[in-house]
Amino acid sequence: MKKVILFITLLVPLLAGCGANVYMENFVPEETDATARSFIRSVKLGDYAAAEKVLNPEFVTDGLRDQLGAVTEELSGGEITSIELVKFNNTYRVPDIRDVRRSYLYYQVEVDGAFHRVFAVVDSLRSGDTVVQAFYSEPLQASLEEMNAFTLTGKGFKHYLMVLVALVEAAFILFTAYLCFNTAVERRYSWLVLILFGVGSLSLNWTTGALDWNWFTAVFLGAGFLPDGLHGPWTVSVSIPFGAIFFYLKHGRAAEGLEKATEG
Repeated sequence: MKKVILFITLLVPLLAGCGANVYMENFVPEETDATARSFIRSVKLGDYAAAEKVLNPEFVTDGLRDQLGAVTEELSGGEITSIELVKFNNTYRVPDIRDVRRSYLYYQVEVDGAFHRVFAVVDSLRSGDTVVQAFYSEPLQASLEEMNAFTLTGKGFKHYLMVLVALVEAAFILFTAYLCFNTAVERRYSWLVLILFGVGSLSLNWTTGALDWNWFTAVFLGAGFLPDGLHGPWTVSVSIPFGAIFFYLKHGRAAEGLEKATEG
């Protein structure tokens, strides 16, 4: 029984995702991030000549500075306090455009206590240059940390139900895996692999409450608590523990030895 308790106490760390900031620090191309930050600062200061230098030349038109001016006005109110990269999508080659790699970067920009969400698309060219391909900015009512905090305050029934189901399902899968490991069954390790993963995924956006179902996925421990990026909305996911269920159906006698397996 002590081993089972140890499994359950390790449940939350196993379900939580790895730090998004660690991922971005190691995989975001430095020159891509630098180009996006330079563009943001140039537009904030109204230095459109500097902004145009890192912008795709195709977009430098007569009406460009009016568009940039609207962003400058939106970011007005003082000095930039911080520019924080909160999400990054891996670079990939642009279809039909040879030797161009594209990155999607999401920032939280703070200007004297006011927060803005900024999205930038940056292309890395074969020449070694990086250019801004697209740019978008919008004001936020509060910081992303506050808006997307994982809290039970003000949540509805489905939020509480999803958390309960996720924890119960993960504990069920862990206990079934423990039982399988301590029971004389054929192809034990093949069973363990089947038991440890749930099939399909019902996901709840913790901030918006939106639900989404995806059949084509496998979820470790049958459940997960993952943030979208560094300060994005948390997603609580549950799946169908087919492997654990089939184990009990095929090896029903293992359940009869449950008490003996957990003694001591």
